[in-house]
Amino acid sequence: LHLNVGKTKILTTQSQSPSEVPLRNGQVIEVLDRGSTHKWLGCMLCTASTGNHAPDLAHHLQAASKAFFAHRPFLVNRNVAMRDRFKYFDAMVTPVACFGAAHRKVYKQDLCRMDIVFRRLLRSIVGPPGDVDWTLPWHEILHHWNERVKSLTARHGLKTWSVVCLGQYWKFANYVSTLPRERWVVRALNWLPEHARRVGRPAYSWDSMIQSFCRHKQIG
Repeated sequence: LHLNVGKTKILTTQSQSPSEVPLRNGQVIEVLDRGSTHKWLGCMLCTASTGNHAPDLAHHLQAASKAFFAHRPFLVNRNVAMRDRFKYFDAMVTPVACFGAAHRKVYKQDLCRMDIVFRRLLRSIVGPPGDVDWTLPWHEILHHWNERVKSLTARHGLKTWSVVCLGQYWKFANYVSTLPRERWVVRALNWLPEHARRVGRPAYSWDSMIQSFCRHKQIG
């Protein structure tokens, strides 16, 4: 194997880390500053010790907005059926916004933020309600507009970004829970060896989380 030094970076949470690490052959690898971000495989990695995921979420939402405006002429074309525009949106914009959601931390505020951008873009597609009273306060107009978006997306089966992200998250969790015990992913998630006293291990493991989720959704 040959190391591509130009594409290799070192991320660390060390407060006073060197700016580069020398190799035996005289080459050096750059060490990213603490708190900086680096794009890797379509996601933004942050070197902050708290594992800040906000830059990654902002990156995906910005990329989704760019994808939307790149295809806006078709998405807002009133001569195209609403169902076809929704399918196009689901194929061209949704995957950009929800890319890599399976392995990211899932927070309620992040899901709400994603749905806010989702509704904002969909409002441009569906247009305002025909009977809207533009003399009303803006928050009331926005409420009726969002209700129109909710009704049309439900009619055509378009899932919100929060639902898509949770689906990817649980699909990945289900995959991990069915892996053999000797696989390295399962061993990495098993924080403590067997027959050891539990210290800090969460009460719910991957398999028990899947079982609880399936019981809640009443699915097998």
